[in-house]
Amino acid sequence: MKKFIIKTALFFLILVIGDILIGMGMRYVYENVKSGGQRRNNYIANELVSDIVVFGSSRALHHYNTRLIQDSLSMTCYNCGQDGNGILLDYGRLLLINRRHVPKYVVVDITPKYDLLSTKDGYDMGWLRPYYYDVKGIRDLFADVDDKERYKMLSSSYRYNSFFFMRLVSWLFGKTEVDTDNGFVAKKARFNRMKTTNMKEYPLEYDSLKLKYLSKFIDQASGSSLVFVVSPVWYDQKTRTDKEIKPLRALCEQKGIPLFDFTNHPKYMGNDSLFCDGTHLNHLGADEFSRDIVRILREKNQDVE
Repeated sequence: MKKFIIKTALFFLILVIGDILIGMGMRYVYENVKSGGQRRNNYIANELVSDIVVFGSSRALHHYNTRLIQDSLSMTCYNCGQDGNGILLDYGRLLLINRRHVPKYVVVDITPKYDLLSTKDGYDMGWLRPYYYDVKGIRDLFADVDDKERYKMLSSSYRYNSFFFMRLVSWLFGKTEVDTDNGFVAKKARFNRMKTTNMKEYPLEYDSLKLKYLSKFIDQASGSSLVFVVSPVWYDQKTRTDKEIKPLRALCEQKGIPLFDFTNHPKYMGNDSLFCDGTHLNHLGADEFSRDIVRILREKNQDVE
């Protein structure tokens, strides 16, 4: 019995040591990736010090031409938009940025299914796992999303297992990437009405966790000038969007935060030349929309020149 206990203890000790060593190796790879999404994620978490920071889903990523914005306002600007993510990731990233830098302006592009509605969209926390122990607020976020995460995070390797093979290939063979577009990714595809299907509508049920972190995001951004935006869609969605963003509008009115809704804006709605699909602007649309954002910031802050 005694030998069995000793062997079992040794087995678990080897597992723990192995997990720690593997985790250290994976962390090194993550921190030294040369290109791609992880390099961008590392920059946002550890280096970003821009005056204007844009948050949101893929619609933020592809709609805000940060070079155009910063050249127009003579202020640095970075786009933190992320495909398939929303307010939960935005909150975690803002926590990481605010450790060393408070942006002058924070612009949040709202996509209801990721930021307000009761869907599983926007619940992927993979981008934040490497920073789980860096900020208590991130640990609290993980606990709210899934209380089992606190146990999984005891594994060093688990924190770095999201798409690790892709990170390893980038580290081994990737060329050093220079982000000349400050996080912005332009869509060059041409709009095709024949391939555009009806916009999917979700039940008008609000997600209490997303609303909680929307409020917490506002509190975390209290040192910055905060603006919420609903960027254009090709479809006729005004009535629908008014209902979807109702709690956001109420929160903005309560806290005195400007909200700009471009849904059904006559310049954009149904304008094939400005879209690559029904919900994303192409590079021409992004440039035009970014000029609107510049005007908004100038009007809101007369001292921004």
